[in-house]
Parts: sequence; structure tokens; C-alpha cells
Amino acid sequence: MKKQKITVKSRVKVKRKSRKQKSNKLLIVSSSCVGSLVAVALLVNYQKSEETLFEKIAFQESDTNLLVTDSVDALTTTLLDAPKVASTFMGPGVVAFNDVEISEAQPTSADEVSYQNDQAYNKSVQNFSSYFEIGADYTYVDLKPHGDASFHGNLFGLQASYAYKPKNNVYAGANFSWKEGNLHGSTGKGSLLYIDAQERLGYTVASKSLDYTFTIFSGLGYRHYGQKLTSNVGGTTNLRYNEFYIPVGIMSNYAFSSWFAMELDFTWMPEVYPTVASSSLKGSRFTLSNTLANFFVNLPINFAVTENKRWHIVVDPFYEHWQDGHFTADALSGAGNTYNFWGVNLNLLYSF
Repeated sequence: MKKQKITVKSRVKVKRKSRKQKSNKLLIVSSSCVGSLVAVALLVNYQKSEETLFEKIAFQESDTNLLVTDSVDALTTTLLDAPKVASTFMGPGVVAFNDVEISEAQPTSADEVSYQNDQAYNKSVQNFSSYFEIGADYTYVDLKPHGDASFHGNLFGLQASYAYKPKNNVYAGANFSWKEGNLHGSTGKGSLLYIDAQERLGYTVASKSLDYTFTIFSGLGYRHYGQKLTSNVGGTTNLRYNEFYIPVGIMSNYAFSSWFAMELDFTWMPEVYPTVASSSLKGSRFTLSNTLANFFVNLPINFAVTENKRWHIVVDPFYEHWQDGHFTADALSGAGNTYNFWGVNLNLLYSF
């Protein structure tokens, strides 16, 4: 090796270890001169023989650049490859590091940090596969009985849902909703009870970055309407609708950030077995014709409210259109109500 002349202001003594030592050790020494930090790195390689390799790095007081020996490339390579560095406090200005893992440099730019945070978020979110949601409901309803004037009013209630929704896997869910309120119209007044239950089964696919998911599903649903209408001229009609239907729908969710996401859902609900019972007909139950023009659309807006992203607040505006079928018996007429629901749910969601 070609020798270079190096001026060293402070000296560091290095003690030879015993011959029995066969492992490679790295000593990083830094010394201070007149208030400035002096860094000296020594790479010591003990072989079975007594050969010892010393490399010195000197730092001059008047210059901030390090004068590095010819073996700086070898030193750098060894530093990156070495799993640990030996360390001992050797006196004033001489420090080494022990049992410290050497790792890659951390990102410094804002974009790199943001990307790394998003990757960490996506990793944690993909571990959540179950979601339980419960909240309050407000609905404005416009009800138009067949051949009569419309009724309208406000409904208040509760709803709850559970979803098993892992990324790129089977989706299963169940929803329940209950609400009721009073109705008013130009020809009378009344009340409406609304109960809906639904089970779903489908599949969820996710983008590579996991920030977008798309779910398709079908299942079985049950709808109950308890309807009481009183006309201004007297006379009250009590109708109880029990209707089974097949929900077929899609859910499209996009996470704009680790704490904010939006979803667009659409569900088509064709009836398969609708019936109605009337108190005025001594509780008799009649089958209605099936209707296909029933659908539900909503836009859940999701805000994470805890650092671990388990708890969320969900604001869920929606619109629903529903039609009851007509009597199938030739001797009967009527029924065939049309409902339009506009509303919003405020829910608390827990992920696990």
C-alpha cells in the first residue's frame, strides 16, 4: 500500500487483542480538537496470524473535509456489510458503538416520508377484515298511495351492520334498519313503521396499493311496512306489508388518505314474495305482484378518529325508491304504494 503523509493532532492508542480472537471488529473513533469534532475510523482485521490492519482518518482544524486513506472504499463496504460494531468509551473524545445494527439511511424528503407512512398505513389497514357499524337515522319520506294524494313526513330510527370484508377475498355482511314517524297530507294523516333486514354474500377486489376496493354482492332481504292512514272525512286504513326481495349491488370505496375515505354504493332490490294484510279485511293476507323498480343508493363519507384507525365516524347520505305491488286477485284492487326516501345516517364504526 502506498503511504500518505497525514498530520494528526491527537493520538489514539489501540491495544492488540489476543491471538485467539478470530472475528472481525470495527472501531470507529472520533476525537475533538479545539471544540471541533474529530472523527477517526479504524478497521481492524485479526487473522489467525498476528497481522493487523490499521487505517487512520485525520481531521484538520481549519478544514471541514475529512482526509481519508486509500482504504476508504474498503471501510465503507465493511461498514455496510458488518452486522454489528464494537463499542467502548475510551476516554475524552474517543467513542465507539457496540451492538448497534447498521441499517439503510432513512428517507429525508417529504415525499419519501409520506410514501413510507402510506405503506405502513396500508399494511395495518389490510389486517382489518371485520367492521361493525351502528348509528342514528333521519329520513324524509314521500308516500303516494295508489289512486290517492301523497303523504309526507319525517322518520327517525336506528341501524346497525356487520361486514366481513378482507381485501381480495370473500365478502359477507348483514344490515338491520328500523325507523318510524308521522305522515301528513292534503287528504288526511297517518304513520309509517319501516323495518328492513338484509344478508349479503359477495367478493371484494383491491388495487395493488390497497387504497381502492370494489365489492359485488347478492343475498336475501326482508322489508316490513306498518302503514296507518286516516282520511279527513273519517275512516282509517291499516296495512301491514311483508316483502321478501333479492338485493344485488356494488360498493366502490376509495381512501384519499389514511384518515379519509368515500364510498359509492348501489343496490337493486327486486321483490320475490310480497304480501299485505289489512285490519279492515279481518287480518286477511294477500299476495302482491312483484315489482322490479326498487333501488337504494348511498354515499358513505368515512373519517378515522383514532391513530390506530380502528374507530371511525361515518356520515352516510342516501336515497331510496320503493314500490309495492298490486293485488293479484281479480276481485281486489288497490295497494301499489310508491315511496321515496331521502335521508342521512350518522354512524360509529369499529374495525377489527
